[in-house]
Amino acid sequence: MLQKSLQICREEFGSPPRKFGWWERNTYLHVPTPPWATQNKSDKLNELFKNVPNVFSEGVVVWGQIIQANQLLFSPGADNCPGEVVFSASKRVDSQVELLREVAISWPISKARNPRSRKRLPLPNI
Repeated sequence: MLQKSLQICREEFGSPPRKFGWWERNTYLHVPTPPWATQNKSDKLNELFKNVPNVFSEGVVVWGQIIQANQLLFSPGADNCPGEVVFSASKRVDSQVELLREVAISWPISKARNPRSRKRLPLPNI
């Protein structure tokens, strides 16, 4: 059933490169850079916001799994809140989505082992 859902999403989004009109680009595809990112030009997340148009036009649809997220992300509002996700473009994951769940469950454990360190265990290559 999950494979069918992914297939439907891929069909609905279409194959890259995708073309979008002015309205789409300036409404529901518009992802504004949050103020905290514009204030800190060295923040590496700025690359993400700079490349959002390319993600929509050239990106591929894949499975992802939330590792952790601030609960405010799931509430209406304009707040920007932290979160982490893991995803894989591997075709293997298309039929074994549980691999992402296993990574998502084990990832915070590496932080808990040494909470003062920003370093974590490397993600497995799935």
